[in-house]
Amino acid sequence: MKNLLLSAICIVSLFLSSCQNWIDVNPKTDIEAEEFFTSEDGFKSALTGLYSMMVLEKSYGRQMTFDFVEKLVQRYDNYAAGSVTDEERAAIYKYGETTSSKNAIAEIWLKLYNEIANINNFLQYLESNGDVIVTEGYRDLMKGEALGLRAFHYFDLLRLWGPIYSQDSTKACIPYREKFNSESAPLMAANEVMKRIVADLKAAEELLKNDPLNYDNVANEPFVGERKHRMNKYAVKAMLARVYLYMGNKAQAASYAREVINNSGLRLVRDNREDVSLYGETIFGLSMYNMEEKLSAYWKDATTFDTQYY
Repeated sequence: MKNLLLSAICIVSLFLSSCQNWIDVNPKTDIEAEEFFTSEDGFKSALTGLYSMMVLEKSYGRQMTFDFVEKLVQRYDNYAAGSVTDEERAAIYKYGETTSSKNAIAEIWLKLYNEIANINNFLQYLESNGDVIVTEGYRDLMKGEALGLRAFHYFDLLRLWGPIYSQDSTKACIPYREKFNSESAPLMAANEVMKRIVADLKAAEELLKNDPLNYDNVANEPFVGERKHRMNKYAVKAMLARVYLYMGNKAQAASYAREVINNSGLRLVRDNREDVSLYGETIFGLSMYNMEEKLSAYWKDATTFDTQYY
């Protein structure tokens, strides 16, 4: 159970709703950011926008969940038997030569940093304009979610582009930005990135201590309902378990994992025929509108499975 919960936050479940990139493109309105962050509803919409950006296909809507990254770790073979050679399969690892690999890597890098930039922008406006949020507890809830999301992104960037942490934690690997500005940022050592990830998660943990943890839909106030679709209190704690384990601090990792297991209220799904996505044990998931329509082309249209590789 511990291993499942340690990894569960990494498995993104894609569900119901979505909207467009609220900073870069706003197809429905021409509202400037300064006007957008002048009301509580504006902040709510902006935070929802952060999640919606994450389900685009260049990010967790495809590349970071079931496509490029999963192919790299060889979790499955998406080619029909005999359709490609082993050499063709290996071409994905020729990062400097294979066009598809180069493009995928560039897309993921740019998209994750674009999402971080939007998170940083949200946090800056929360500091300067946060007084317009009048509902008790909402400002802390919003900041906690945003800090958790920033840590989530940086941890994935570090795992993809960083060194083998247990062997060389001081190697400079990725730039770290926590301000929304045009200044360049140098590559930061992996252990320094991890310190900042932990700091964000610990701050988020404190801010989310009064998280309502409502996992069911709340029709009259959806902002505090469906907390599985938000970076909620136990999502942050599960992230801390993963981060501490990555750093080699097994005692802290076990402590946080135990807290999630014992107190989150979630239970392991015993039969996934009725709950295919394992939503019953999902700690944190994302929502994608019309997921089947958008992603069906990536999956085999068949009622039986080829058992050659089982």
